[in-house]
Amino acid sequence: MAASLVVLGLFFCGRFDELSQFFFHLVEIFLCFGIPNTVFYFVRLIFLFYHVGDSPQLLAYLLIVELYVFVYTRCLRIMDERVAMMAREIVLFIAASLDGFIAKEGDDLDWLHETEGEGDNGFSEMYESIDTIIMGKKTYDYVVRVTDSFPHSDRKCYVFSRSEQGSDGDVEFVNEDVIEFTKKLKQREGSKIWMVGGAHLLDAFMKEKLIDEIIITITPHILGSGIPLFKAPNPELSLTLLEVKRYNQFAQMHYKVKH
Repeated sequence: MAASLVVLGLFFCGRFDELSQFFFHLVEIFLCFGIPNTVFYFVRLIFLFYHVGDSPQLLAYLLIVELYVFVYTRCLRIMDERVAMMAREIVLFIAASLDGFIAKEGDDLDWLHETEGEGDNGFSEMYESIDTIIMGKKTYDYVVRVTDSFPHSDRKCYVFSRSEQGSDGDVEFVNEDVIEFTKKLKQREGSKIWMVGGAHLLDAFMKEKLIDEIIITITPHILGSGIPLFKAPNPELSLTLLEVKRYNQFAQMHYKVKH
């Protein structure tokens, strides 16, 4: 609207030279859409100083630049929002003691299995929302050791490993950088991604702010020591509490991470 008024004003005033310059600079500004904000504002500053003086079209140029700076920044914000909306969410579904440990020393989980729950303690609901699983090699070895057959063969499963390569039929072993691979995975089509663990993988994800949802089930234990859920230092995160449920002796909290 503002641009249209400026164009009409220049036209009716007979300032055709200024009008042609306006369109030239308009194209110039749109070409700036692909460069970083800092460079764009530097160009904008030079552009304003260039027209400072007694020129009668100074106000028009100032209005146009300000208008398209606003359009530019707004478009960037919209694009960022759309990318964020398109990205797949990573869910942390995990159990921890009241004092924040996910296992005793030596990866002992007997205390967890002995706790009286209800049904599958919300696992099926979470599992239906995901189509991809990622975990570390140590966690994968534990799952294989305590089950008769791999329980997640109906989902695409990636296991980060420095030694194993290829696929064993149930999972695909990944030797790439954990963070870079996960960022690319988030941009692929699909449903949510369950980050199973273990502790080292979770720590890397937390420090890179890759977790989008946290479903944490608190057990009625104070272990005193063991493997912590979160390892300091971590970046500060703000969460939104979506739901609280009780499964007999388990208390489950579902959080959304504010990015």
